[in-house]
Amino acid sequence: MTKVIDILLIVCCSAAILINCFRIIRLLFNPRFLKHPVFDFPQNRWHLVLVLTCTNLVMLAAILLQMGYLKKA
Repeated sequence: MTKVIDILLIVCCSAAILINCFRIIRLLFNPRFLKHPVFDFPQNRWHLVLVLTCTNLVMLAAILLQMGYLKKA
């Protein structure tokens, strides 16, 4: 059962990382794809890019920890 959970964690986190990477690329190269007026300000777009990047790093760390490449502190 834990192997199934491990595989689901890796697959779901990997898919979320890919989706976030596409969002970051769209934000960097086409900032108008967000129609909300909050994102008309550049600092709000950069804040969203930072949040998505940090989320990707946390999910990548979870995958690496699960696969045994990182040691628990």
